[in-house]
Amino acid sequence: MERLQVFIEVNNLLLEEADVRLKNYSDALKEKMTKKWKTLPSLNLPDAYNIVTVPYTHI
Repeated sequence: MERLQVFIEVNNLLLEEADVRLKNYSDALKEKMTKKWKTLPSLNLPDAYNIVTVPYTHI
């Protein structure tokens, strides 16, 4: 299984605003990709599943 993680740096973004932005990105991916993906954080997931692993160093 292949995985690709993309991190978008933002400053002090509310969860609701992040959800709106991520839905826009997801809609754009739907137009181009046939594979599955998920975006985090998401208002549709319980808090226990809304976990993002952030890299320790700049990639």
